[in-house]
Amino acid sequence: MENAKVKVDLSSVHETLLLPLWGRAEAAKMKNPILKDRQAAELVEHIDYDFSKFRPQFRRLEILILALRAREF
Repeated sequence: MENAKVKVDLSSVHETLLLPLWGRAEAAKMKNPILKDRQAAELVEHIDYDFSKFRPQFRRLEILILALRAREF
């Protein structure tokens, strides 16, 4: 049960709320992470959602900006 994924059914507006979580998780995976947010990475792993649709829209620099913003606020 621990590895069960949580299914989410969100409207396109509500999907944007997952973007900061995904950005934190992606930033944590980088070689020298600005954020070491293991919980974000774990949450992303446990949510049944196609996060890959965010990837084409965000380059590495934009992910770093999300991480910097999260670190400051």
